Amino acid sequence: MFSYFGQVTRTEETIIPKVEITASSGIKIRQQPDPEASVVGSAVYGSLLPLTDSTMNHWYGVSTGQYVSKKFARITRVPEVKQYLRLDDQPSLFWTGLAFCLAAVLAAYMYLSRVDKRRLTLEINYEFNDDLAQVHADFLKAFGQISNSHRVWQYLHSERINDRRRNAGASNAISRIGLGGVSLNRKPSRHLQTNVPIPYLGLRNTELYFFPERLVIRRNNQFAAVLG
Repeated sequence: MFSYFGQVTRTEETIIPKVEITASSGIKIRQQPDPEASVVGSAVYGSLLPLTDSTMNHWYGVSTGQYVSKKFARITRVPEVKQYLRLDDQPSLFWTGLAFCLAAVLAAYMYLSRVDKRRLTLEINYEFNDDLAQVHADFLKAFGQISNSHRVWQYLHSERINDRRRNAGASNAISRIGLGGVSLNRKPSRHLQTNVPIPYLGLRNTELYFFPERLVIRRNNQFAAVLG
């Protein structure tokens, strides 16, 4: 693609006036059009300098703030050839090609992402007889009532109280915190797919996943299972 757009499609020749140094020993370039002005550079015989001003009687301007004496220089016209690439003549074609390449890269990325997802995906399909299907349905119904609760608490520990009069007659002080999360269907990994919902409880430092045949426990990115 880049070699295609880098092909030369046409050339143009332009005559550019230059200042040619004719002094065999070279010439000094001065800061002002004055023989007593400071010297800012030099040029050897045959050098071609850009012409910026030819209106003065005794000096050529060869750059901003640089002058050479007309006694030791002359104006010569030099042909310059400019080449135009396909990109210069057809810029819209270049952007079209670039957009096509970007679209191809994006399509390849999406395809490879789908392939990688299929490679990492683990599918588990459960089949129940009528009795087990009813038990599982009742469990999901009961868990749904928990997930719909306004607040679900995790019991941490309790402490016996000796002075009930100061604690509204309570015999035990219970320590509890709210659950980190409750869901009727949440998998321990985004790469896991099942044909049944997996209820989830988020305890402190522990996650519980209720599979039909086992309880999966996750803590500190380590997994354990309790078989039913």
